[in-house]
Amino acid sequence: MQSDAVPIPEALSNLGMHFANVLAKSITNQSEQWYFVTHMYDQLLTEISEGWLQLFPFRLFEIEYRWGKIEPFVFEVRGNPGLDYINKQVLPSLLEKLDADLVNLTIAHAYWQYCIHYLPYIHDARRVFAEHFRENFRRDGHNDIADRWDEVLRSLRS
Repeated sequence: MQSDAVPIPEALSNLGMHFANVLAKSITNQSEQWYFVTHMYDQLLTEISEGWLQLFPFRLFEIEYRWGKIEPFVFEVRGNPGLDYINKQVLPSLLEKLDADLVNLTIAHAYWQYCIHYLPYIHDARRVFAEHFRENFRRDGHNDIADRWDEVLRSLRS
């Protein structure tokens, strides 16, 4: 007797792909994308081993994924559609059915799929925000912080 059941790794991968597709439809502009990518990266660093992030198509600099917590823009007021979808819809529903480690890997897979598919746009958003912050800090005389943003920009050029 042959089973039509999908193996767990494939099922979780398919689920991650589904979430990535929903994310793509909910994130509608560069600001939302930058905020989602940087905050989800930071969130995943606390939820899964950092080694898993080695598989990602890019590495964010600490100033990128920590800066959003310092400079939250309007997203703290109105939320971010990508983060809201993951944290308010996906996580609670998956945690009802799956072990937390499987949930975190599924979320990481969805994030990875999203990043792979939208890599050029993500790099553009990173570049725009790094230039913005670098110029603001230079203007305000905070050259040490501006230099850290300049490092991000140099990495995106190579």
